[in-house]
Formats: sequence, structure tokens, C-alpha cells
Amino acid sequence: MHAMTRRALLALAGVLLCAVPAAGQPAADGALPAAERQVRLIEQGLEQAVRRGVDALEQRLPAPLPGLVVFAGTIRARGFVVDGYGLFFDVEFPVVRRSILWSITAMRRHDRAMAQSLATLRRRVLEMPPGLARSTL
Repeated sequence: MHAMTRRALLALAGVLLCAVPAAGQPAADGALPAAERQVRLIEQGLEQAVRRGVDALEQRLPAPLPGLVVFAGTIRARGFVVDGYGLFFDVEFPVVRRSILWSITAMRRHDRAMAQSLATLRRRVLEMPPGLARSTL
């Protein structure tokens, strides 16, 4: 009985010793460990959230020209395991191109001034007495 227990323990120890190095290696079929899969899922969720925010903001900004790119840069999220603390995520998001925003603001200001000038011109034309000067306009 003692010899059989000893052989079983040796066999179990051998199996465990072989399993430890194998656990540190990636799975042969390319599957990621569960924790790494969860980090990847959170990364994808963060990237989608940033993308939705950018899309929503682009819809709110009136684009003076179709296809105008207001944002520059990439959207990327990377997760890291910090021992003793948990997870840390670095999220890169596109920045607003200030030159585009300045152009939009300047064009709006110019459009308002132009509309006011046209309204003043119309009002003055309508205030003119009927006659040759008004008919030539």
C-alpha cells in the first residue's frame, strides 16, 4: 500500500511539474486566457464608446463642407494589469482640429454679417420711392 501511494504521488508530482510550464504558454489553438479576453473586450467597449462620442459630436457641429474632417488622430484603447492595483486602461482619442473650428466660427460670423447687410439693403430698396432708381435695382 505504501509503495502504491508513493508511486501515485510521484506520478501526480510529475504531471503537475509538466503542467506548470504548459500553463505559462499560450494555448495551442490560439485561444486567449479568460482574463486577457476580458481586457480585450473592455478595450473594444472603450473604443466603441469613443467612436460613438466622436460621431455624436460631428453630428452636432454644422459642417460647412461635406466630408470635412474635424477630428484628427486614431481611436485606440490598451489595457494593462498593474500588480497589486488592478487594471489600467490607456485610451487614445482623436483631437479636434482647432483650425477647422476657427474656420467654422469665422464662416458663421461672416454669414451673419452678410445676412444683416442683405436685410439692410432690401429694407432700403423697399423704402425708396417708386421710380427709375428703384426699377433699375
